[in-house]
This record gives sequence, structure tokens and C-alpha cells, in this order.
Amino acid sequence: MTSSPLLAAVYRLIRRRHLAPSTRALLHDVALGEAGALLGPLVARLRPIAGTRSWFAGGRAVAVAGGRRWLVAGAVERSIEALRVAHGAEIGSHLRSAPTIPPAEWYISWKDGNRERLAYVDANIPCAAEVSMRNASRWELWRCYELAPGNLVGPETSVTATFGTDHTHRTARPSLAARPAAPPIDAVYTWVDDSDPSWRAARDEARRSTGADPEGDGARYSDHDELRYSLRSLWMYGDWVRRIHVVTAGHVPPWLVEDERLRIVRHDELCPADGLPTFNSHAIESRLHHIDDLTEHFIYFNDDVFLGRAVDPSTFFELGAMTRPKVFLDQAVVPDVADLWPGIYLASRRTTELVEALTGHHDDHLVMHAVYPCRRSLLADLEAQLPGEFASVARRPFRHRDDISVPASLAPHYWLATGQAVLGHAPTEYVSLGHALTPLRLRRLARSRRFDMYCLNSTDADPGAAVDWQSLTRWMSRLSPVPSPWERR
Repeated sequence: MTSSPLLAAVYRLIRRRHLAPSTRALLHDVALGEAGALLGPLVARLRPIAGTRSWFAGGRAVAVAGGRRWLVAGAVERSIEALRVAHGAEIGSHLRSAPTIPPAEWYISWKDGNRERLAYVDANIPCAAEVSMRNASRWELWRCYELAPGNLVGPETSVTATFGTDHTHRTARPSLAARPAAPPIDAVYTWVDDSDPSWRAARDEARRSTGADPEGDGARYSDHDELRYSLRSLWMYGDWVRRIHVVTAGHVPPWLVEDERLRIVRHDELCPADGLPTFNSHAIESRLHHIDDLTEHFIYFNDDVFLGRAVDPSTFFELGAMTRPKVFLDQAVVPDVADLWPGIYLASRRTTELVEALTGHHDDHLVMHAVYPCRRSLLADLEAQLPGEFASVARRPFRHRDDISVPASLAPHYWLATGQAVLGHAPTEYVSLGHALTPLRLRRLARSRRFDMYCLNSTDADPGAAVDWQSLTRWMSRLSPVPSPWERR
């Protein structure tokens, strides 16, 4: 379906009053994205006629129109975000041939009355710009890398810091020193591929010997290259991560390359010997804080979780003296159903019981299936408080009704209840791949770039038809087009 018929169809759907608010919002976003794609070329042609103000900053022409900044790349004028997407292939080619990124250039933008202003940050900010800066109450500091004329990549195109003053205590100039520094932060992934013959043989033997694995969820073990594209998103939008640890049973994706920034961690390096082999993600997650050379602060990804746009450490941690993790709670609560299978719902119900017993605090909201910020010492303290629970889950080869889900449920709720974490708010999209609205959700992800994180989740319990994995691969490639350094050439 081309953009025009799709836009018309979406508009007709939006006019239906019986739609749920979330569905109406999704369709509205898709309509805006499609309208932007249709009108973009026309607006680019009309903009010079309408009259735009532009400056030359750092050798690049920067135009301001309609409250947005635009970069002029040759004869084509596009938004910064459109440039990043459009030049993805060229950027990837450049990174393969010249992995060393040139130094960043910093810019500061502000509003003086109704005028948007911009200056290149160096030792010689023009006097007129300095006077104008004093009249502003809000500033944005951002940076960009130029790999080739007009080619921008990843978080370098984003706003890096936003700061301002109130109306009663106006400062003469923005103070950059007030922004707290972030500690070193690692990323941890768990990954499995049920097509590996050795892994399948070990799982089948464990099933025969234990009679366990009641969930029967084959989708939980399957691999469709999600890790490749999740690593791409981390490379594009989270370049501040110090090191990446990929936890596996010992098998490794054939395309993955280890280096000083990415290492493979085997289950036998983490889990107790009498708990191996394990096929229980709850067991593996309960041992993540035992990874060697893991930083105190780290972010944990399932391989079906991706970064959707530029983020910085403050997205996941409250920076400051304590540097507390942020917890992203869902609006949904644990279903009040007696016969739940041993998945996240049962683990979340167990979390509610344990946290209430430890702290007296009751909260049955689910934690969003997204990136989980963690602190290694806090996980160790929690294990010391619940040694029996941690020991039991670490020795269950398959999911069990009494499991705890440590980073995805227990730890966040306990930390919130004890003041060791704070509530976070990061735009996140959860896409259940078997849902009828999945194509529209994927289109919104690609068009709007309004989400910090998104999850492409598939389980055998998804409604609707089977997932079109080839189509999903094309979408993932579109959302994360730039190959990471950890892909075999």
C-alpha cells in the first residue's frame, strides 16, 4: 500500500468513535508520519520562498523554520533526523572503512523571544549571540559528528543536555558545570538460539530427566537475528556504554565478533555447577551481578529490546551522589487469575508477596519489558536478604511456579519500596508481533522516532497469524541500518 491510500485508510479509521484511546493514538501517529513523508519534498521546495533564517555554524549552513533546525546538505535540505536515516547506508560504509570517528562539534541553541538562535560552541562566541543568550530562559547543548559532508550518525545528532532558569532567579549564562557526570556503565544481554544442535540435545535430555518445562514456549528460545539489530541500536544510540557482556550457554551467533568492548560470558562462569545446564531465563538473570569485570552500574537487555533514539545515562539512572536506577512501571497489573503459567505474571505475583513481606509496601504493577537499569551491589544485597530464593531459582533448569524474576520484577520493586531507585519515565513501545496492529506499530516506530526504547516480543501465546520473520527482518534493518563493529565483515 502506497502512502496516499494508507493515509486515507488511517484517516477513515481515526474518525470511528468506538476506537480505544491507545488505538486512536497509534493511528494518529501513523497518519502524521505518512503526511510528513508525502509533504516533506513539497515543504523543502517551498521553504526558501517562505523565507527562512539561516546561519553558518562550524562551516555548515543551519536553517531555522517552523521552530525546527534543518541542515543543508548540498542541494537537498532535510531535517537532522531525516539525514541520519537517509544516509544510513553511507554511514555504515564509512564506519567499515574508517572506524575512528572524528572529534565532535558542539552547538548551543536557545530561544530569544520568538526567535530561535544557534551558535557553534568555541572560545569566541559572537558578542551579539552572548547578549541574546542572556535573554533566554532555556538552552539546549548538542553535538554532531560529520563522517562526510552532510552525513550524521547516531546520538551525535541529538540534544545532549537541556538546562534553564526559572522566572525569579535568572542566571546570566547557562552553567554546564551543574550537569552531574555519569559513572562507567556496562550493558548485559542474554541470548539463546534453539537451532543449535548441542543446545537442543541438552535441553531434550533435561526435559526427559526432570519431566519439567511446563511452559512449552518455543518462541522464548528462538533466534531471528534480534541481537544483531539490538547491538546496532546500542552502537548508534548508546555509545557511552563501556563494555557489552553477552551471556549464552556457550554457543555464539556466527556473525558476532568479540573485541575489547564485547565479550561472551558462558553460563558455567555464572551459574552453580549443580544448576547446569539451565534453560531458565529467571535462573540466568538471578546471577548477572556475578559477571566478572562488570561495572557497578549496568543496563540489562533481552535481545528483543532495542534503543529507538539517542539516550544518555540519565535516561536510566538518576545521576548524582547516589546514582539510583530508574524503574519503568507499566500501567498493567498482575492478572488476578489462579491458573497462570510460570512466566512473568507468576514471577511478578511472587515479587509482590516478597516485597510486601520485606517492606510492607504493596505494588502489583508490572515492570515494562524494556531496558532494566541495575546496580551490582544492590543486587548482591538483595541476594544476601533472600539467599534461599536466589539459590532455588538458580538451580531450576526450567521455569517454575515459585521462580523470582530478579532484574525484571523483584529488584525494581524492592528498590522503589526502600528508596534505592526512582520512578523513570522513558517513552517505550511494546510490540507483540502476533497482534493485528503490529504493522502499524512498526510503521510508527520507523516514521516518528518518538520512543527511547521498544520491544519486539514474540511468544507462542500471541494471537493472530504466524509472524512474518522476513518482513520483521526488513523492519529491523530499517530501524537500525548501521552495522555495529561486532558484526563479521
